[in-house]
Amino acid sequence: MSVEAVTDTLRHMWDVDASVQDNPLGYRSSQLNLILHFGLATTPEEAKLHFDTAIQFAQRYPCRVIVLCPSEDEKDEAGFNGKLYSQCFIGKHMRDLCCCEALILGYSPAHADFLKSQVSTWIESDLPVYHWLHRVPADRITRHHLSFLDRCKGVLFDGEVEGEGYDRIDWPARPRVTDLAKARTLPLRQSLGQFLSGYPKTELVDGLKTVRFQYTVGMRRQAYNLMKWHKEAITRCFKRPADADSVSLTFEQLVQENSDSCLRIDWEYAKPESYIKWSYNRSKKTGLILSSLPSGALEHPFHIEALSPDAALSEAMFFG
Repeated sequence: MSVEAVTDTLRHMWDVDASVQDNPLGYRSSQLNLILHFGLATTPEEAKLHFDTAIQFAQRYPCRVIVLCPSEDEKDEAGFNGKLYSQCFIGKHMRDLCCCEALILGYSPAHADFLKSQVSTWIESDLPVYHWLHRVPADRITRHHLSFLDRCKGVLFDGEVEGEGYDRIDWPARPRVTDLAKARTLPLRQSLGQFLSGYPKTELVDGLKTVRFQYTVGMRRQAYNLMKWHKEAITRCFKRPADADSVSLTFEQLVQENSDSCLRIDWEYAKPESYIKWSYNRSKKTGLILSSLPSGALEHPFHIEALSPDAALSEAMFFG
């Protein structure tokens, strides 16, 4: 339908007879706005997967989803076209009802400068806005969308898809910019953190020289975020934070692995008999920690289930 028709339909979509006992308006209470912004390189399969993820997220955190879909048809004189998707989701207890809505905007890239004003008419203005970018080129964000993002509470992207291009963007000061690849490391950080917490902090860093991070291609971004997490954690282990500069963090790709889902972290100490060796295989969901420190040696196998896409989205959005 036309964009104007979407707005008019949305205005009356939840109208019901006031005498109806089970009024659906009681279940239609949004917490936020989620803008899902696709780039031209997005495949139909990716678009459907991410749309489904947004709807699954909305079933846990009721929100208005706004999907921005660029068209390759530069001859589209209308500029914009709209779709409206609504759903009332019944939970497992049969009395849990959640109503959500998705407003889908098709637009020509030639009209990108008008996106801000168009989307502003669809946003629930009294609620926070989160902007999820997928395959939108970094240079296009810089040219057309930074002022658009300035009003957002958070900006989300997937570093495993975008690579390092988004790291070079001079983002506005207000939104918190979060990598979904970092959110997906949550189970790894929890597992490793629980293990390391069994040792005294001073013992963990006494004589520590190098922490080596190795990854296969599909795990580069998760390894990068684990390295940043290590740097912060190791710094807190020293009595004087400046002493953490003596620890070298190295980052290199594993080329001998057939799998694209392996990570390794080796803590190397001045004494060869001291070490911590951590390895994880995402496809097998298993890993192993080997440690040899003055307080004892341990071997700890572990099993980790990956976060579901909607759980990773909520982790990135609310906890960063």
